[in-house]
Amino acid sequence: MNTEPASLAAELRALSYDAHDVAGCVRVRLPLWCSVTIECERDRVRLVPRLENSPLSREGSVLAHSAMFMLLVGLLILVATSGAASPLTVVAAPSLALFAASSLVWLLGGVVQYILTESAIAAVRSLLIVKGTAQPAAAAVRGHA
Repeated sequence: MNTEPASLAAELRALSYDAHDVAGCVRVRLPLWCSVTIECERDRVRLVPRLENSPLSREGSVLAHSAMFMLLVGLLILVATSGAASPLTVVAAPSLALFAASSLVWLLGGVVQYILTESAIAAVRSLLIVKGTAQPAAAAVRGHA
């Protein structure tokens, strides 16, 4: 397979992606601090999604934010149903509600990052298939950053 990173970056820019040829790879920058790196090797093309604001993979990031959100909602329910209106309950319930809401925002941000990287990967695969330089089974995806 002969995929030139410079021509691939130019074709992605023509599709309105922010693509740059960096050290023999093509880096597609996306909103919300995520990107996809396209590593063009001799016999295959590797698509590597990255989240720049998280040390975790895309899946790990979404799972960690989901677990944090469920934990905070569980604690909020536990505090709200504790019965007595103690001073701790009066202070803890609004704080937990605020933390749960901010955790939900982070969770939704992770889901949107996942969708953005998947749509860019799909666009690159479609472009490679249309160009005739790759077969769908030859493109490998490594899901960890």
